[in-house]
Amino acid sequence: MKRLSLVALLAAVLAASVPAAAHTDEYLEAVKAPHGGRLRMSGPYHLELVVKDRDILVYVTDHGDKEIATAGGEGKVVLQRGSSRVSVRLEPSGGNVLRGKSESGITPSTSAVVFVKLPGQDAYSARYPAPKPVDPQPAAHRGGAASQHDGHHMMHH
Repeated sequence: MKRLSLVALLAAVLAASVPAAAHTDEYLEAVKAPHGGRLRMSGPYHLELVVKDRDILVYVTDHGDKEIATAGGEGKVVLQRGSSRVSVRLEPSGGNVLRGKSESGITPSTSAVVFVKLPGQDAYSARYPAPKPVDPQPAAHRGGAASQHDGHHMMHH
C-alpha cells in the first residue's frame, strides 16, 4: 500500500512539473497574449502586463487561461528605467484586471516587476525585463562569415 501511495505521489509531482516547464519566460514571450501585452507565469497564475500610454493593466488568469477575479486584491508595479524607479499601485478594475496609472511616460527601455496579492492567496511577483531590441538585419547580412561565404559564391558565378 505504501508503494502505491509513493507511486501516486511521484506521478502527481511529475504531472505538476510538466506544465511549469512549458511556461518559461522565453516561451511566454513568444506567445500572443490575449490583450496584446506580455505574459509571465507566477505561482498559480499567468500575469499579462499591458501598458497603454500611462495606464497599466495586469490581467490575471490561471494556467488554463481561465480568468481569476481580482476583487478584494491589490498589487503594485515597480517601473525601472536606468537608475530611476517608480512604484505604481494597482487596484481591482472589474473581472480579472488590476489597474494603475503611471505619473510619467513608459518607454520601451522600461523594465517592470509586478506584485499581486489576491484574497486568501499568497503574494506573487513577475519580472518583465525591458524588451530586447529586434535586429532588422538577419545574421547572414551583417558582414560575418555567412556574408563572406555569399561573396565567395558570387566570385564563382
